[in-house]
Amino acid sequence: MCANVATSGYVNPLAHIQNLRPERIDMGVDYSGHGTIIAIGAGQITSIHNAGWPNGTFIEERLSSGPYAGKDWYYAEDITPTVQPGQNRDRRRSARTDVPRP
Repeated sequence: MCANVATSGYVNPLAHIQNLRPERIDMGVDYSGHGTIIAIGAGQITSIHNAGWPNGTFIEERLSSGPYAGKDWYYAEDITPTVQPGQNRDRRRSARTDVPRP
């Protein structure tokens, strides 16, 4: 992550992913690996499902602090949520569960 993000109260949500590898780039960046995705910053989970994504998983977190407060951050595709809409997350708390091994 760029230095200004790290110093703005946000953390790398993929910091605990083992064997992290970038895959394709389209509307975002797809990664493969295994481990726990953590919340990028304080916020509230607003959604965990969207039928338009593989396996329907689409975790949306609305950030509540920092320079991106009020903006949405997404985690999607082939992950297993352990959160529910309405739950608050702070940075470094799990926003999901395991990313499957490739």
